[in-house]
Amino acid sequence: MFTFLDKYDFKQDQVKLTMMTLTPSPTAILHSLCKEFLPMNVTAILYLMNYEQYGRSTASAQYFLQLAGYLGIPVIAASQSNLQLQLAPSLEHQTAAMLSILERYKWHQFSVVTSQIAGHDDFVQAVRERISDMQDTFKFTILSAILVTEPHDLLELVNSESRVMLLYSTREEATRILKAAHDYKITGENYVWVVTQSVIENLQTPSQFPVGMLGVHFDTSTESLVNEITTAVKVYAYGVEDFLNDQGNAHLSLNTHIGCEGSYGESRWNTGDLFFKYLKNVSVELDHGKPTVEFTQDGVLKAAQLKIMNLRPGVSKQLVWEENKMTPDCAKVPPMFGRVSLFLRLQATPP
Repeated sequence: MFTFLDKYDFKQDQVKLTMMTLTPSPTAILHSLCKEFLPMNVTAILYLMNYEQYGRSTASAQYFLQLAGYLGIPVIAASQSNLQLQLAPSLEHQTAAMLSILERYKWHQFSVVTSQIAGHDDFVQAVRERISDMQDTFKFTILSAILVTEPHDLLELVNSESRVMLLYSTREEATRILKAAHDYKITGENYVWVVTQSVIENLQTPSQFPVGMLGVHFDTSTESLVNEITTAVKVYAYGVEDFLNDQGNAHLSLNTHIGCEGSYGESRWNTGDLFFKYLKNVSVELDHGKPTVEFTQDGVLKAAQLKIMNLRPGVSKQLVWEENKMTPDCAKVPPMFGRVSLFLRLQATPP
């Protein structure tokens, strides 16, 4: 299938597998890169982690990816950084989906609420950029952007006209934030909260989550993670094939010869930037009707599958997430001024 296999060996003993803890220390991350990967002259790193764990794990992931980018080694992974291809839906995908919900129900005004989760500034920026992209078709107004470190930080929402809130945090943080929101009476019939995948996680629902909450969700199961390994290897193989078939690269090598100490080779793989361009331009077809894997120039998937979820009472009255079955019970537009009572709870459409 791949002609480069006629000239290059690509066997199991040339694949370095390293298992790391969910929240490795900076020293452990450095050791993994400097002592395990670089001596093998790796040309790319496939970085896969359990999506259902957020918080400090996202910070450690960013540290690992930033170091790999500094060394010039392309990464095929599930989050975003320099010299990296992102296989999972990005924050940009999620914010686009969240704002599409608001557009659907003509909710023009909203607030953004985040915790100190790694990437919270990126989330706010992604929201602002998406609003800018949509300004010719739909007008949005961000009433406030709140970083919650203590419950009383939500008082800004209490004293505002916000009825729609976008929330980006871990599930544990969301539990505390929404409990405080309930205490401040900014959940329930007059309010709607729209949350990211990091809040939903594995579809289990803490009791503090309000009925009618909306969210964006993608598959984070073990099966999905295994499938991503297959996809990542295909992306790498196609990238190597295209790189080696380009006669303009005949004088270049895919041996990195870099190290962390400065005494072994270079401190950065200069060919890595060029090789990354070939990885970015691959096109990998998937099975089961899934979209073809292709990347933007930023290394983000061009097409991603996301589900819109609605939190509703189940058969046993326990709250459950249900997919894409939303219809407002009453008016679609939150009040612009005043404290008018408005019912915004969303529920399943009757059969």
